[in-house]
Amino acid sequence: MRQSPLFPGPALLRAGSHRPGSGPRVLAGLLALLVTAGPLTGQAAAARLEGWSFGVTYDRYLLGVPGRDGVSFRGTALRPGHWSSEFAIGALLRHDPEDPLVFGLDLGTAYDATPPGSAVLIKAGGTGLFPVSHGVTGLVGVYGGVGFLARVAPGFGFRLDLTRRWFIGATRVPVWQFDVGL
Repeated sequence: MRQSPLFPGPALLRAGSHRPGSGPRVLAGLLALLVTAGPLTGQAAAARLEGWSFGVTYDRYLLGVPGRDGVSFRGTALRPGHWSSEFAIGALLRHDPEDPLVFGLDLGTAYDATPPGSAVLIKAGGTGLFPVSHGVTGLVGVYGGVGFLARVAPGFGFRLDLTRRWFIGATRVPVWQFDVGL
């Protein structure tokens, strides 16, 4: 099996792969996706957020070294006081031509501890990072974290997530992920 710049043995993600100036392009792409995403049904003008909430997030993988950026489409079923479904489908951004394209997938559940007009989520589930490159294997594992959704206007909201990931067979380097989205 060949070594990948993204998965170089025990170091899950390559250090120093962030290119200055890529943040504004990511945010511009995020805004373009939001314009085409349509209304967020879970973030309607009710006193409590209920139903499905869909949105796009800018993801930052924090590894104690310069991390990697990504973009994800997320969906969470909001049911105040209940456990419900959540998912995310995303991709890590390529900062170097040698980086393989990497897709991410999360499938899990989230408990909705809802204050009026927002949602505080306690979430857990299965996760995976899957590179699209010959001879490079992906990583699967579990995640746990917290999230916060707040209604900004009818049909429009803001989301923050902090997630800890544990990958099976991977190094014990903590893999934290911070997400900001609309």
